[in-house]
Amino acid sequence: MMEDCATSMSAPHGCTDDTAVIESFKEALTGRVGAERFRMWFTHGVTIAFDAGPSEEATVDAAAEASPADAPDLPSEQQRRITLSIRGQFALDRLRQNFIREMRGAAMQACGVRTEVVLRLDEPAATQAQLPLTDDETTSEGSSAVSGEVSTDPISPDAVAQNAPTVPSPTSSSVPEQARRSRQRQPGRASKAKSKRGRTQSISSYIADSGGSKRRTHSSDLRIDQAEQLEFPGLAPANNGSAKKNGGVKSSDSSTSPQSSGSSPPTAKSRSGSHTKVQPKHDQQQVTAAEERKRPATVASFVSGTSNQLAYTALSMICQDPKTASPVFFCGPTGTGKTHLMSAIAEQLRRRYRMRRVMHLSAEQFTNDFISSVGNSGITAFRRRYREVDALLIDDVQFLGAKKATLREMLYTVETLASEGRPLLFSGLQAPSEIAGLSQELAGRMASGLVCPIQPLDIDIRREILERWIAERCPVEVPASLLDQINPMLAGDGRVVSGVANMINTLQRMFGRVPTLDEIRQFGGNLLRAATPIATLSVIETAVCDAFHLPHHTLRGRSQTRAVTGPRMLAMYLARQLTASAYSEIATHFGGKSHSTAISAENNVKKWLQNGKSIGRGQLAMSTREAVARVENLLRSG
Repeated sequence: MMEDCATSMSAPHGCTDDTAVIESFKEALTGRVGAERFRMWFTHGVTIAFDAGPSEEATVDAAAEASPADAPDLPSEQQRRITLSIRGQFALDRLRQNFIREMRGAAMQACGVRTEVVLRLDEPAATQAQLPLTDDETTSEGSSAVSGEVSTDPISPDAVAQNAPTVPSPTSSSVPEQARRSRQRQPGRASKAKSKRGRTQSISSYIADSGGSKRRTHSSDLRIDQAEQLEFPGLAPANNGSAKKNGGVKSSDSSTSPQSSGSSPPTAKSRSGSHTKVQPKHDQQQVTAAEERKRPATVASFVSGTSNQLAYTALSMICQDPKTASPVFFCGPTGTGKTHLMSAIAEQLRRRYRMRRVMHLSAEQFTNDFISSVGNSGITAFRRRYREVDALLIDDVQFLGAKKATLREMLYTVETLASEGRPLLFSGLQAPSEIAGLSQELAGRMASGLVCPIQPLDIDIRREILERWIAERCPVEVPASLLDQINPMLAGDGRVVSGVANMINTLQRMFGRVPTLDEIRQFGGNLLRAATPIATLSVIETAVCDAFHLPHHTLRGRSQTRAVTGPRMLAMYLARQLTASAYSEIATHFGGKSHSTAISAENNVKKWLQNGKSIGRGQLAMSTREAVARVENLLRSG
C-alpha cells in the first residue's frame, strides 16, 4: 500500500502504479471539486493511500485452487481501494457528507475500474503518562531490570541444579555492578528504561512521598514574591488609612515570611506581586483593573435605568427567545453600555441555548477580514465563515460607512442569516437611517427589526456604577456623602465613571486615606469637566443641522419657515446653555439679529420643554426634549 500527500502530478487512466494512481486520483478530484476546495479540504491533514489488492499471480493461484462457484468472486479489480486518513472528526464528517460522490468518481477515473473509497479517522496513538519515581525505587527498578535481562540468558539444567542455590554466576554478579556504575555516570538512563516498560508509581504513594518537594516549591514562590515587591521612596503604603481605622495591622513583610504565613491576616495581592493590607470584609472584593477587564460582561452586571430601559427590555426578550424582533440595533453615544449588552447576549446564547457558533466582533474586524479574504482569494471561505454561524453580533456599524464592497457583502450576509431565522444584533453611535455612508438597503434591513436608542447614563445609574466600582477597586471605603458630591459632576459616559473610580483608588494609595473633593478636583478635574460637552457656536449649529437633516449654514439665513425657525431657536437655546456667549453674540451668529431675538428664543424653548411641543416638520419632527438629547449626543460623539 502506497501513501502520498503531494498534489502536483498526473497519470493516465487505468494505471496500476501506486504513486501514479494517487496522483491521477488527486488530479481527477481537483477537476471535480475545484482547485480552491481541494486546497482547503484535501491538502492539510489528509493522507491518501492506494491498495491494489493481491498480485496477479496470487489471484490466478487462488482462482485455480477455488471451486468454479467461487471463481467469480476473485477478480483483482474488486480488491482495489483508496484510503483517505483524515485528522479530526469535523473534517471527516464534512468530507463524508459533501464530497463522497466526487471521490468515488475520481477513483473510478484514476483506476479505470470500480474502486472502493474508504474514509477513516487518523488518531494519534495514546501514550501513558509516567509519574516520577523516588531514588530508591529507581535503583530497585534498574537492578531488577538488569537481573531480568540476565535471567533471559540460556543456562543448562545441570548448572541450575548445582550452582543456583549457593553460588551466583559470574555474569549475574558483574552486570549489576556495571549497571550501577553506568547509572551513576548517566542518571537518566534508568528512568528511560523504566518509561519504556511502562511501570509507574501509584498516585497515592506519589502524593504521600511528594510533601518535601511541595514545601520546597512553596518556599521558592515566597522568595519570588519578596523579590517582586517594589518599594517607592516617599510613597505612603496603601493600607495606612485602613490601619488607622482598624487600630493598626502588621506590615506586609511579615505576610511574606514562612513563619508568620499562618497567623498573618489575609492580603490582597496585586498584578505586580505587592501585598496590600485591607479589612477582612473587603478581601473577596479586591480585584485589579486588569482582572476586571478580563471578566466577561453578563446580564447580572448590567445596570438598568431610565436611560436604557428599552434596551434592557430588548435584552430580556432576546434571552427568552433569540429570534424575537431580529435584527436588533442598539444606538447611542459612546460609554452607554452597547458593547456590554452585546457581550451579555452572546454569553447567554452560548450558555443557555448551547449555540457553538456565536460570532461577536466589530465592524472594523469584519472589514479587515473581508479585505484579507479578497486579497488571498478566500472569499468562499469568508462567506462560509460568516453565513454558517448560529448568531452574528457586530459592534460600531458606523465604521462601514462609504465602504461599498464591504457594505454589499454585509448586506448579503444579513439577508442570508435573516432568511434562515438566525439572531442578528448590531450597535452604533446613531440609528441606521442616520449613519452617513450606510447604503439604504442595509439601513432598511437593520432597522426592520427593533431599534433601541440608549441615552447617556442618568444620575441614578452613574451613582450605582460608581459605588460598585469603588467598592471593587479601592482598598478604603469611600463615604456616601463624597460619592453624592462627585456624581453630579460626572458625564453620562461609563468610561469616564471608570476613570474617576481609578483616580480615587490611586489617590487613596498616594495619600494613604480617602481623598477630599478638592483633591479629586485637583488631579481629576479633566474627568469631571467632561460632564458638559465642549461646544462652540459653530459646533452647535452643525449638530442641530445634522439632527434635523438641514444643509449647513441654513440657520444663518433669513428663512422663516417652520422647518427652519424651530431648529434655529433650539440652537440659540443650546448656545446659551452650553457656552458663555452673550445674547448679542448668539443673535449675531444666527443671522445678524438683535439680542432680543436670542432672549425670546430661549424663553420659547423653555416653554416647549414644559409643554412637550414638537420641533420640525414631517418625518423629521420630534419633541423638544428628544431634540435636545439628540443634539447633545451628537456633541459628545463628535
